Amino acid sequence: MAGNTRELAQGPRFQPGLSAPTVDLLEGFEHWAFRPCPIHEISGAVCIEDPYAVALPCFLVECGRTMEVERSRAAYDAACLVYSHNEATKHLGKIMENDKKTVVFSMVTNGEQSSICGHFALAGDDGSITYHQDQLMTLPSMDDYETYMQARTITRNVQDLARQKSESLRDLLAMSPLSLSP
Repeated sequence: MAGNTRELAQGPRFQPGLSAPTVDLLEGFEHWAFRPCPIHEISGAVCIEDPYAVALPCFLVECGRTMEVERSRAAYDAACLVYSHNEATKHLGKIMENDKKTVVFSMVTNGEQSSICGHFALAGDDGSITYHQDQLMTLPSMDDYETYMQARTITRNVQDLARQKSESLRDLLAMSPLSLSP
């Protein structure tokens, strides 16, 4: 797993005039880990044009002064990442499931408060897609070593879960018929 902190170059833009999403920390596998899947052909899957670019990230962190601003940034960034995960699902020939499965996890912090959110998309009856952010938990304030260790353990567990989801998607893409065809 690798991390990047730059602008997401190929990510979708949902409304004209919106800037490309940026993240403070991004975790996922480097694009070459998805071989033989043509990962660059999946819309928004490769985050930046770089030899070490992360593809289909699963965990992001937004840090700033106010929780409201960072939560909003995380929602926008994660919606772009959920979009790319849905595009990868289409690559597998699957239809998006409406089961509220978290696809991307985020941690939002202002240095004193921290929260972990899950992000997913649901398809409407009319074919429209809505993106959702659910706050999964608020981490304890890190006033002392014990609460710091508790917050660190929770964050690490969420990162591990995100990694498992990313590994599963990576393995499915690598074994998909489109990846194996000449």
